[in-house]
Amino acid sequence: MPASPVRVVSLCDRPDLVPELVRWFESEWAPYYGSDGPGVGTAERDIRNCCNRNALPLALVALEDGDRLVGTASLKADSLGTHPQLTPWLAALVTKSDGAEAALVQAIETEARRLGFDAVYTGMDEGSPVMLQFGWSVIGQSNSLRGRIAVFEKSLA
Repeated sequence: MPASPVRVVSLCDRPDLVPELVRWFESEWAPYYGSDGPGVGTAERDIRNCCNRNALPLALVALEDGDRLVGTASLKADSLGTHPQLTPWLAALVTKSDGAEAALVQAIETEARRLGFDAVYTGMDEGSPVMLQFGWSVIGQSNSLRGRIAVFEKSLA
């Protein structure tokens, strides 16, 4: 049986999901949020800081089967320290369902457009073709705590 459609809402509408998101962040970005990382103990604060609707940073959550959390993504003013001139950034993209990734990327693009931005950027592990499938272009490379990443841009014009 196929999964139910993904519904994307603002984190502001579902603050009850913050504890689960904290666990996801600590697992997904262990080099930063994990017990030995520079951001240990800050995941909850970082997530709650994204509870905005009309200003950056903002976070979205993807739900299936009514209320089951299957993904999250944020739109932030900055992300990679190597590219401070670029803004805003699709960040903190984590999904647990096939349909959640596309729904979240599209929703972040919509939010960036709504807030008046002409483009949006993201950094993804090198070799990951997913952003190319969504019409993003590689514009550079950088390093993260997890290794080499590609920097992508999506024109919203």
